[in-house]
Amino acid sequence: TFFAIGFIAILWFSTAVAKVSPIAFLRGYLRDRRRMVGGFAAMFLLAFGSMILLHVVLGLFDLLSWNSLAWEALTPKIWERTAIALLIVVGLATAEELIFRGFILRYLRARAVTGVTLLAVVVSAAIFSALHAPRFFLTEPSEIIIPLLTGLFLLGILLGTVYVTTGSLAC
Repeated sequence: TFFAIGFIAILWFSTAVAKVSPIAFLRGYLRDRRRMVGGFAAMFLLAFGSMILLHVVLGLFDLLSWNSLAWEALTPKIWERTAIALLIVVGLATAEELIFRGFILRYLRARAVTGVTLLAVVVSAAIFSALHAPRFFLTEPSEIIIPLLTGLFLLGILLGTVYVTTGSLAC
């Protein structure tokens, strides 16, 4: 559902507001596919290497333990639930990246000038945090909302910076 809503919103916005053909919009990604794949590979290797390094460090300080009860709890039902959860997370993350970085940030960054790029990253991060806010206003005490929005804004800045730097939504 989120994909469908996002796809329809992008199609409407690109044709009605940006006056850009959706096909021309997608062609921009196909032109940069070599840079996108390279950025994805670099980020994947960095994340995988960091994970291995963290496990080695935790093991050296004897903070990592392998429990036989935990291994026995790894039943097919847990693997099934984990696989479904990962598919949902990947689907939502992909839809969000397409909307916030792939479309909004790219639209705001009409020219690749430094000032325009910085402003586009900040505005897209603000939109990102604001659109996640209703959930927090309904469920969290008021003293928690500002730190949550600040964290979401900083996450939006980080993700926008990664997208601008690598040219890859996959990163």
